[in-house]
Amino acid sequence: MARSRGAATCLIARKQCAARLAAITHKKRERQRKIRLVAALACTVAEFTASLFLTAPEPIPMHTSLLTGHKWLTKLLSGHPTRFREQLGMAKHAFYRLSFEL
Repeated sequence: MARSRGAATCLIARKQCAARLAAITHKKRERQRKIRLVAALACTVAEFTASLFLTAPEPIPMHTSLLTGHKWLTKLLSGHPTRFREQLGMAKHAFYRLSFEL
């Protein structure tokens, strides 16, 4: 009988120790989670504050050509094929065929 009491006492002690370790581990995880949350908030506030004081660069006008109409189209047709495709959304040969059909 004494042996079973000793085993039961030992089992209870082990369970209590495991419960204490689990509580300590839980507290550590909660503390780490709170630290990460505070760090994320601090970074967000710092970024927002910095963005308030930064000035946006002046926009650079994109379409500044003085050419209009036929002159503009002639310049595109005689220029680089990639620029023609960027401006009109089609290759030169497709434009020629479309203009012939129309």
